[in-house]
Order: sequence, then C-alpha cells, then structure tokens
Amino acid sequence: MPSNKEQKRLLAHYFFLTYLVILLLAMDSIGFRAAQDAGLPTLLFLVTAFLCYGIYYLLPAILLTSLVGWASRIVSRGQVRNLPVYIAAVLAGGFTTLFMYANAKIFSLYGMFFNGFIINLVLTPGGLQSLGGSSSSDLGFVLIAFGFLTLQLLLLVLVHVIFYRTRHRQIVPRHAYRYGAIALLLGTVGIHFAYAANDAFGRNNLTSAAETVPFFQTVSARHFFEILGYKIKRGPKLDVKGHVNYPLKPLEFSRPAKPYNIIWLTSESWRADMLDPEIMPATWNFAGQALRFTHNYSGGNGT
Repeated sequence: MPSNKEQKRLLAHYFFLTYLVILLLAMDSIGFRAAQDAGLPTLLFLVTAFLCYGIYYLLPAILLTSLVGWASRIVSRGQVRNLPVYIAAVLAGGFTTLFMYANAKIFSLYGMFFNGFIINLVLTPGGLQSLGGSSSSDLGFVLIAFGFLTLQLLLLVLVHVIFYRTRHRQIVPRHAYRYGAIALLLGTVGIHFAYAANDAFGRNNLTSAAETVPFFQTVSARHFFEILGYKIKRGPKLDVKGHVNYPLKPLEFSRPAKPYNIIWLTSESWRADMLDPEIMPATWNFAGQALRFTHNYSGGNGT
C-alpha cells in the first residue's frame, strides 16, 4: 500500500503520460508548417501555446482525481485508498483523451473545434442521423470509448509497475513537475501577452496561428497599450496587398432568342453520388432530360 506521498508521485507520472497522449491527439490541427513559414517568433509562439494548453485540457481530470482522493481520505480517516482514486484517474483521463480525439475528428471534417453548434447537434434528436450517423456509428463510438479507457488503464498499470520497480531510484528529478508547472505558467503569460500585443498592432501572424490551437483563449489589451502611448491599429486584420482588377474589359453578352427555363432544385446535405437510378429514379430521369453539371466543387464534405 503506497503512502499518500507515493500515490501523488505515481499519479503525477500517470498524468504526464496522459499529457503526452493529449498532445499527440491535438497535433493534427496545429498549423506548425504555416507558423514556420511566418518566421521563428510565430513558430515559437505556437509551440509554446501547444505545450501549455495541453496541460489545461487535462486540468479538469487532475482536479477531479485530486477531489476523489481528498474525499476518500476523509471517509477512511486519513488512510490512503487506491481503488477510488485510480478509478477516478482512469475514467477522467479516458474521457479527456476521448474528447480530444472527437475534437480532432470534428476539426478534420468541418474545420472547427467543439462549440455550441456541435453540442446542439449532438443533443438534438436526429442531429447525428442528419450527418449520416446510424446504429453502427453508435457501436463504433462505444468501441472507441472503450479503447481509450483501456489505454488509460494500461498507462496506470505501466506506471504502477515501473514505480514499484524503481521506487528506491530517482528516475524523474524530485522537483521536475514543479518546475514544469512554473514553466507552463510563465509560458502561458508570455503567449497571451504576445497575442494581445499583436492584436493591438494589427499583426495577424500570431493571431492566425492561435486559431489552430484548440480552445485558445483570446485576449485584448488595446486600451492598455494606448495608455502606454502606443498607436493602436484598428479595423480588419487582413494583410491584403494590391487591388481587385475586374473585369479586365466591359462584359459583353447577347440575349438568346429563346431564354432558358431555369429551375432551382435545392437539397440540403445531398451528396452527388446519391443521384443514381436506384436511390433517386425520378430525379435521375429528370437529369437525363436537362443540362447536368458534374464538374463542381463544394466546401463541405456532405453537400
């Protein structure tokens, strides 16, 4: 039975491994390549924001596990109880990594992170079905959730085994996590100050990079910089050079002798491959008697 201090160290190792998993899940949306093209300061800002926000995604799980540990010690009158704390750590870590996985998938499909629209879509009856969800999709989600919970359990078992095999040796420096927390705090202050400064002066390199970090909290300090005597640039942050030169010459057209009879058929979330003789026979027959345009492009994956 580990002591209270040993349990905290063990959980610290466990949450550090979970932190690495979260970074891996969140990496797809981070615009490292664009930041590198924008210059070293932008890349340094993005890497720092990526590392700092990774721990903030995990913070609710850490707080929940700590709360369960505190409550279990009160109930057991100061004795260390492992089972409720470990269950809370696995469940909280599993749901956190599952949420970050779902968030990454949503970003890959729709180019946005979890927001009110997505939550409303999930909670509204028939919302997921409108996007093509089915009972097989629900089963797949359950299996994925089970997989993430199993992963967290394996991480905890791995840390537990390694911890007891090396408990008399100091593999991780004693104050490594404390110094790491201080570095993350200073990094957070630095990136938000840099963001506020770029926002105030109308520079969009950092602000554009921050949009790729899930749930980045934007800050504004224009009034503060005005007090310091700086000239604030207001208005749109678009860095557009040149101008639109259209049309190059006056448009010329002639009215046809017999104008076309144009009918708009509008269907929301209708994929082009659904137009075939089996699924939509009437519309398929209509298309055979009309002009059908097939070389078109869409900004959505389902419309």
